[in-house]
Amino acid sequence: AANEALSTTPPVNLIALSSITTCISIAAYQYGYSSIISFRRMVKWSYSIGYKAALDYVSVQIAKSIPWMRKQIDADIHKEKEKTRIQCEKDWNDLLDPSADENSHLTLPPNKTSSAELLTLLKKWSVSESSLWDKGQASGAIYHGGSELIDFLSKVYGLFCVSDPMHPELFPYVRKMEGEVVSMLIDIFHGDSNCCGSISSGGTESILLSSKAYRDRGRDLFNIKEPEIVAPTTV
Repeated sequence: AANEALSTTPPVNLIALSSITTCISIAAYQYGYSSIISFRRMVKWSYSIGYKAALDYVSVQIAKSIPWMRKQIDADIHKEKEKTRIQCEKDWNDLLDPSADENSHLTLPPNKTSSAELLTLLKKWSVSESSLWDKGQASGAIYHGGSELIDFLSKVYGLFCVSDPMHPELFPYVRKMEGEVVSMLIDIFHGDSNCCGSISSGGTESILLSSKAYRDRGRDLFNIKEPEIVAPTTV
């Protein structure tokens, strides 16, 4: 029965399972209870993402630890990066090439474009760009809640497109919305009356602002004058 159950399992997964079992046994023998706690955490993690997905992940990690396989993986990654770079350069050059696109302008055009013509062109570009991500073929970069929410946000933006939060005396309701959103998040994270915040324009800016907040906190509370960020090379 065991042979039949494992007959469809890839050999690399069987090797990974055997390796994991061996490592757990050795750890339990050497370190006792702490290794059992770690094992329980691993089981909970495996259950949360699915045992097959967990086994596949561990198999890949073990494969990456083997020198010749690591070399092959690095070569494949480099190949894909180079392919992506060449394609991006080609696409960008095509966009800027006036001979390839009559709507390319590297200088101010001699004649004006009507609002109707410009809107038609922008709609065409929007549809072309949407086809690249709305089918789920983009990894990250795009965060949306569907076409209905996009339409609603477009209407909202149209109502406040000239507002400037730096002038609350002119745009009090923009400040009101920001304050209420910040208050909601403080409540979600169980903050107190000493908590505050602001709305940033995107994920990158948010990361920079949070890094600045931690830098200032370390300087003010712990006299850290030369802070360091510990991060992977992929950062």
